[in-house]
Formats: sequence, C-alpha cells, structure tokens
Amino acid sequence: MLSEEFEEYLGAMYERAHQRFRESGESRLLRGRLDDCEAACLQNVHPNDHFFVHDLLAALADAESAEAEYLYRQGYADCVESLKQLHVL
Repeated sequence: MLSEEFEEYLGAMYERAHQRFRESGESRLLRGRLDDCEAACLQNVHPNDHFFVHDLLAALADAESAEAEYLYRQGYADCVESLKQLHVL
C-alpha cells in the first residue's frame, strides 16, 4: 500500500500532466470532435432523450478519466519497480 503522501504526490503529478494535455493542440482537436459528435447525436435524438445522451457521455468521460489515471499511476509504479530491478534505486 502506498503512503498517503506518495498518493498525494502521484495525484499532483497526474494533475500536472493532465493539465498540460488539456492545453495541447491534440486535446483541442479531440474536444472539437467530441463536441461535434455530441451535437450530431443530440440532433438525431428525441428531445426527451437529451438528458440520457448527456448522462451517457458524462459516464463515458468519467470512465476514460479513471482509466487514464489508473494507467498513469501503474506506469509510475512499473517504472519504479523496473529501476529497482536494475539496481538503480
């Protein structure tokens, strides 16, 4: 189990990386595509179902975000373990 301080450190590292990505051109392009897809979806869905579409898209975004954070943390832990195996740490 990781210490609370290390968990906070990893969280801060992830947030910095996430912020840098959100400021990137790639992120802006992806956000534009998502916005276009959402608009097209809402045009083709009955107005009574708009809440469902928004809820579904929010759930998908939450799942993607949770997976990205997990992979970031796991990658960090794997890197540390590799450095230990190489006797660097």
